[in-house]
Order: sequence, then structure tokens, then C-alpha cells
Amino acid sequence: MLYILMFDKTLGNLDNPRAQARFYLGYCEDGRLHSRMNDHRRGVGAAITRFCNQAGIGYRPVLVLPGTPSDEARLKRWHNTPLIVRRYRPDLVAKERYSPIGEGD
Repeated sequence: MLYILMFDKTLGNLDNPRAQARFYLGYCEDGRLHSRMNDHRRGVGAAITRFCNQAGIGYRPVLVLPGTPSDEARLKRWHNTPLIVRRYRPDLVAKERYSPIGEGD
């Protein structure tokens, strides 16, 4: 399954929207999200969640979707997790901030 974590605050260069992170996309086996979250909290996970742990920045799962490790890799290469979140949880993402070119014109 794929899961998306949302950070309690935006990370990165706040002057450059392309150099910011608000979400993390990960993969775990079905039924293992709780265990995977424990891994992240213990620092056995992504570098970005280790950074959040050290900086005292909270994060939580906001979306779970079916998927495979290949899906995770493909979506990470896309570099647009906020659009996935907006599709399923529009309450979490401001539309004007993450609109692809041409959308809403």
C-alpha cells in the first residue's frame, strides 16, 4: 500500500515553492502502516522523517492508497505528491499553490 505523510510545517526554502516539502510518499505492505510509522518515529525510515524527528516537526498519515513499490517509485519521480493529496483530500492542499501548468486557465 502507498501512504502519504503530512508534515506539521512546510520544510525547505519558503521563498521557493519548488524547494519545499509538505508531504512524504512511502510504501509498506498491507496492514503494516502502524509498524511503518513506528519505524519512521524511531528514525528507521526516510531521511526526511529523520530530519523531522530531530527538528521536532510532527507528521501524520493523511492518505492511504493501494499500490506497489513500483507505483511508489513512479509517483516519486513525478515530484507532485500534493496533487495526489488534493485529488483525495482537497481540504489539505491549497489549489492555487499546486496547480499544474494550464489547469484553471
